[in-house]
Amino acid sequence: MQHHRGRSKKSSQRISESHIVTVPSQVWTMNITWLDGPVLGLYYRLYLIIDLFIRKTVGWEVWETELPKHAKI
Repeated sequence: MQHHRGRSKKSSQRISESHIVTVPSQVWTMNITWLDGPVLGLYYRLYLIIDLFIRKTVGWEVWETELPKHAKI
């Protein structure tokens, strides 16, 4: 899966300057994961805040709904 196949265009290996992180706590990202609840069809939302430099979780919250106000840092 790592080699080029067929007539498709080769992927670019350039990294954008906006994606380079040099120190911890410079860039954070967020992920929302659905967790199974105690009843079939009921889910909780786990909001994770991840530091891109050290790749560690720096914060988290669990909510019953997925709303924009829960995602604000």
